[in-house]
Amino acid sequence: MTPEAARVLLEKVTEEWVADPDSDAVWAGEHEGRWGIRLRQHVRDATTIWFDVGALTIGLSAYLLPAPPRHAAEVYRQALRRNLTAWPATAALDPEGNLSIVSRIPLTGLDRGAIDRAVGAVYELVELSFPAMIRAGFDSREKSG
Repeated sequence: MTPEAARVLLEKVTEEWVADPDSDAVWAGEHEGRWGIRLRQHVRDATTIWFDVGALTIGLSAYLLPAPPRHAAEVYRQALRRNLTAWPATAALDPEGNLSIVSRIPLTGLDRGAIDRAVGAVYELVELSFPAMIRAGFDSREKSG
């Protein structure tokens, strides 16, 4: 599939989600050549997923949480453990220590199902990992042992 055809398909799928009154997706806008949708979540208000169509893949990225001020090693350990089962989306660390979720879909295997699976994996990774990571890295109450 060409990058142009991939963008058309991705735009069609995300526009259908946003137009569906039963969907938890809303339009997030365009920024620096990418566009995004916001998904309502149970563990936090929403997660914005940004899409970027490249020459060989579609990239998805979503901000998970800032660099933890406490117990950063534990938060990063949790992210790495979650990566074992989180495919096709994984947690990634930026140079400042912030955690994001990233995914890549090859254009050769791109279809509606691949887009659904990648977005679902981002949603699930936030739902399953965010509460424990917040407790470990941001809870100001010391754990008593």
